[in-house]
Amino acid sequence: LGRVVVKVAVSYQSDPEVVLDILTHCAKTTPMVLQTPAPLISFDNFGNDGLEFTVRVVVADINRGLGVQTQLRTAIFKQFRERGVEFPTAERNLYIREVQGASIGMPTANGDVAVRVVAPPMPAKGLG
Repeated sequence: LGRVVVKVAVSYQSDPEVVLDILTHCAKTTPMVLQTPAPLISFDNFGNDGLEFTVRVVVADINRGLGVQTQLRTAIFKQFRERGVEFPTAERNLYIREVQGASIGMPTANGDVAVRVVAPPMPAKGLG
Protein backbone atom coordinates (compact mmCIF):
# COMPACT_ATOMS: atom_id res chain seq x y z
CA LEU A 1 0.00 0.00 0.00
CA GLY A 2 1.06 3.55 -0.58
CA ARG A 3 -0.29 7.08 -0.65
CA VAL A 4 -0.28 9.29 -3.72
CA VAL A 5 -0.65 13.04 -3.39
CA VAL A 6 -1.48 15.46 -6.21
CA LYS A 7 -1.61 19.20 -5.57
CA VAL A 8 -3.70 21.40 -7.86
CA ALA A 9 -4.26 25.15 -8.11
CA VAL A 10 -7.04 26.87 -10.05
CA SER A 11 -7.82 30.49 -10.83
CA TYR A 12 -9.83 32.61 -8.42
CA GLN A 13 -12.65 32.72 -10.99
CA SER A 14 -13.24 28.99 -10.46
CA ASP A 15 -16.11 27.67 -8.33
CA PRO A 16 -14.52 25.64 -5.50
CA GLU A 17 -17.49 23.25 -5.36
CA VAL A 18 -17.10 22.43 -9.05
CA VAL A 19 -13.37 21.85 -8.53
CA LEU A 20 -14.05 19.55 -5.55
CA ASP A 21 -16.57 17.58 -7.65
CA ILE A 22 -14.08 17.16 -10.50
CA LEU A 23 -11.25 16.10 -8.20
CA THR A 24 -13.49 13.61 -6.39
CA HIS A 25 -14.72 12.15 -9.68
CA CYS A 26 -11.16 11.78 -11.00
CA ALA A 27 -9.97 10.11 -7.79
CA LYS A 28 -12.87 7.66 -7.82
CA THR A 29 -12.52 6.70 -11.49
CA THR A 30 -8.74 6.43 -11.84
CA PRO A 31 -7.64 2.78 -12.17
CA MET A 32 -5.49 1.40 -9.35
CA VAL A 33 -6.85 3.92 -6.82
CA LEU A 34 -8.34 2.07 -3.85
CA GLN A 35 -11.74 3.23 -2.67
CA THR A 36 -11.12 1.98 0.88
CA PRO A 37 -9.85 4.09 2.46
CA ALA A 38 -11.75 6.66 0.43
CA PRO A 39 -9.87 9.31 -1.53
CA LEU A 40 -9.44 12.54 0.43
CA ILE A 41 -9.90 15.82 -1.41
CA SER A 42 -9.19 19.08 0.41
CA PHE A 43 -9.47 22.79 -0.34
CA ASP A 44 -6.22 23.85 1.27
CA ASN A 45 -5.68 27.53 0.84
CA PHE A 46 -6.18 30.85 -0.90
CA GLY A 47 -2.77 31.00 -2.60
CA ASN A 48 -0.97 33.95 -4.10
CA ASP A 49 -2.15 33.09 -7.61
CA GLY A 50 -5.16 30.83 -7.10
CA LEU A 51 -7.19 28.41 -5.01
CA GLU A 52 -5.15 25.43 -3.81
CA PHE A 53 -6.42 21.85 -3.50
CA THR A 54 -4.91 18.45 -2.68
CA VAL A 55 -5.97 14.98 -3.83
CA ARG A 56 -4.82 12.12 -1.57
CA VAL A 57 -5.43 8.54 -2.63
CA VAL A 58 -4.20 5.11 -1.62
CA VAL A 59 -2.85 2.63 -4.17
CA ALA A 60 -2.34 -1.09 -3.67
CA ASP A 61 1.17 -1.03 -5.15
CA ILE A 62 3.33 2.01 -4.36
CA ASN A 63 5.62 1.06 -7.25
CA ARG A 64 2.80 2.23 -9.52
CA GLY A 65 2.45 5.56 -7.68
CA LEU A 66 4.03 7.71 -10.39
CA GLY A 67 1.79 6.16 -13.01
CA VAL A 68 -1.27 6.87 -10.86
CA GLN A 69 -0.14 10.48 -10.36
CA THR A 70 0.15 10.88 -14.13
CA GLN A 71 -3.28 9.30 -14.70
CA LEU A 72 -4.84 11.57 -12.07
CA ARG A 73 -3.24 14.72 -13.46
CA THR A 74 -4.27 13.83 -17.00
CA ALA A 75 -7.86 13.14 -15.95
CA ILE A 76 -7.99 16.37 -13.92
CA PHE A 77 -6.61 18.39 -16.84
CA LYS A 78 -9.19 16.96 -19.26
CA GLN A 79 -12.08 17.51 -16.82
CA PHE A 80 -10.97 21.09 -16.10
CA ARG A 81 -10.83 21.84 -19.82
CA GLU A 82 -14.28 20.30 -20.42
CA ARG A 83 -15.85 22.16 -17.48
CA GLY A 84 -14.15 25.52 -18.07
CA VAL A 85 -11.96 25.49 -14.95
CA GLU A 86 -8.77 27.46 -15.51
CA PHE A 87 -5.34 27.09 -14.00
CA PRO A 88 -3.97 30.24 -12.39
CA THR A 89 -1.58 32.52 -14.17
CA ALA A 90 0.85 34.52 -12.12
CA GLU A 91 0.23 38.22 -12.40
CA ARG A 92 2.50 40.82 -10.93
CA ASN A 93 2.15 44.58 -10.88
CA LEU A 94 5.34 46.53 -11.30
CA TYR A 95 5.39 50.11 -10.09
CA ILE A 96 8.17 52.29 -11.45
CA ARG A 97 8.78 55.69 -9.94
CA GLU A 98 11.59 56.87 -12.16
CA VAL A 99 14.15 55.11 -14.29
CA GLN A 100 16.93 57.00 -16.03
CA GLY A 101 16.81 56.26 -19.77
CA ALA A 102 13.25 54.87 -19.69
CA SER A 103 10.60 55.84 -22.18
CA ILE A 104 6.98 55.12 -21.37
CA GLY A 105 4.50 54.39 -24.14
CA MET A 106 0.84 55.29 -24.34
CA PRO A 107 -1.66 53.13 -22.44
CA THR A 108 -3.35 50.40 -24.47
CA ALA A 109 -7.11 49.84 -24.54
CA ASN A 110 -6.92 47.61 -21.44
CA GLY A 111 -4.77 50.11 -19.53
CA ASP A 112 -1.39 48.39 -19.96
CA VAL A 113 1.58 50.64 -20.53
CA ALA A 114 4.73 49.61 -22.35
CA VAL A 115 7.99 50.61 -20.72
CA ARG A 116 11.27 50.58 -22.60
CA VAL A 117 14.45 50.78 -20.59
CA VAL A 118 17.77 51.36 -22.28
CA ALA A 119 20.75 50.75 -20.06
CA PRO A 120 23.37 53.49 -20.17
CA PRO A 121 26.68 52.42 -21.70
CA MET A 122 29.14 50.92 -19.29
CA PRO A 123 32.29 52.98 -18.76
CA ALA A 124 35.35 51.39 -20.30
CA LYS A 125 37.85 50.10 -17.82
CA GLY A 126 41.44 51.12 -18.37
CA LEU A 127 44.08 48.54 -19.00
CA GLY A 128 46.64 48.82 -16.52
